Amino acid sequence: MNKLNNEEFLQLVEKVIAFHTKRAPGIAISVEMVNLAKERLGDVPKLCAIAETRACLPDSIQYLLGCTIGNGNLKVLESIGRFALTLYNRKDGKGVRIFVDQNKIDKEKYPELYKFLRRERSKEVKNFGPERKVSNAQVVKEFVDSGRDIFSLEEVTILNTEKPPILECGICEKCGESFTKQKITDKLCLCCSGELAYYK
Repeated sequence: MNKLNNEEFLQLVEKVIAFHTKRAPGIAISVEMVNLAKERLGDVPKLCAIAETRACLPDSIQYLLGCTIGNGNLKVLESIGRFALTLYNRKDGKGVRIFVDQNKIDKEKYPELYKFLRRERSKEVKNFGPERKVSNAQVVKEFVDSGRDIFSLEEVTILNTEKPPILECGICEKCGESFTKQKITDKLCLCCSGELAYYK
């Protein structure tokens, strides 16, 4: 895969923004991260991905690579919270991790990008006012101008490349719906047992 020119890159970003449904600068950054990781990893038949945040990165991965949570080829480790992704070969666990390297962001040359990646933008921008649209556009412009200079890359080996096991199903004795058993002896789904509630 060759590096896209700026016009091709921005067209691709627009497609991912439509999928993401929000004009977020993190989409442009994550699209380039996916492209760079794919270039470095080459043609991998069983490509899998890990996102270290739930912000923007997972949608770029899903749209561009087809690695999804549903097909088991994408893990989102949102508790880490770093703007980083790893692409790897499920067969041998060999992969490449791309991350935004804070030490490579020139504060003077790319001030809005710098503030965005450190979550230091103004109160007006954070409050979703009209200033946010202006800031977002400036972040993307500065990012495109920076090329790939803000990224660092490392070769890694994933510790556990297995897909999560497919658990046995049962019929809940209370609601009558099919559910995934956490333990073989489970008679009730997590909602009916009171262990998990997300609606009332």
